[in-house]
Amino acid sequence: KQSGYKYVGDFSNGMFHGHGVETEASAVGGVYEGDFRSGVRSGFGTYSIQKPKTSTKDINESENEDNDDFDYSYKGQWNNGMKQGEGEEIIRGVEFFRGQFHMHERHGYGSLNFI
Repeated sequence: KQSGYKYVGDFSNGMFHGHGVETEASAVGGVYEGDFRSGVRSGFGTYSIQKPKTSTKDINESENEDNDDFDYSYKGQWNNGMKQGEGEEIIRGVEFFRGQFHMHERHGYGSLNFI
């Protein structure tokens, strides 16, 4: 894993297993909170990418309150590290999708709303 990557949660046999929070090291800075099985995202979880902080005021406000201001969010089922099953995907200011996913893609029945 890259410098800055962080995982806090349950382990089994040296792997992420159970509930945990995974923070990516990339400039995008995605955060996953949910279930893991044998080191990969599996079960129910939420993945989100926070909006970048544009000023000192933004940074100070986010430190002082629970702020879920994000650019992208997926909440739902995962299998083997991919979105799989029922879920909700939001691209802030663009669209909201609620429905089925298969192998990380929207697939099956769903509802797409443009914001």
